Amino acid sequence: MGLDITAYRQVAIAPVVEVYEDGSPVDWQNFRRAWVNPDFTGRADEIEHGAIYSFKERFRFRAGGYGYYGQWREKLARLAGYPLTEYREGHHVEHLHAAACWNGATGPFFELICFADNQGVLGTAVSAKLAGDFAEFEAAASTRSGDFFESYLEWKKAFEIAADGGMVDFH
Repeated sequence: MGLDITAYRQVAIAPVVEVYEDGSPVDWQNFRRAWVNPDFTGRADEIEHGAIYSFKERFRFRAGGYGYYGQWREKLARLAGYPLTEYREGHHVEHLHAAACWNGATGPFFELICFADNQGVLGTAVSAKLAGDFAEFEAAASTRSGDFFESYLEWKKAFEIAADGGMVDFH
C-alpha cells in the first residue's frame, strides 16, 4: 500500500459520463471523480465533491509507501523551517517538524504537510500557492541528499500542472 498522486490540468465537470455502481467513471482514462476530504476545509474550494471531471492533461507519480511519504513530508517541513514540535499518539511521543503544521502553524508547504496521506484533492488555488512554495525552495531542496529532491521535483510538477485550473488527487 502506498500513496499515488495524479495532477490534472484544466478540469471541468463532465455533463454525462457512464459510471459504475460506486459512482466512478467507466472511462477512467479521460474522467476522474473528485473526492474532497471533509477533514481539510479550504483545500479544494473550486472542486465539487463527488463530481466527475474531464481534464486536458494528467501527470501521475508514486509518492511512495505511507512510511516513506511521512518521512519525506517531515524532511519538507524541516526544509521550510518549521520548528521541532511535540507530537503524541497514545503513549508514543515524538518531536517532528511536520507536527508544527499539524498543531496549527502555517507557512510554506502547510497545505501539503497538513493534509491526508491517503485520499482527497487539492484544488487550483492551493496548488498555485504550493507551486510557488516549491519554486521558492527549489535551490535549497536541491542540496539535500538521497532521493528527496527527485520526489520534490515530481511534487513541484504536479502543483504547476494543477495550478492551471486543475487539481491534485491523492489516492
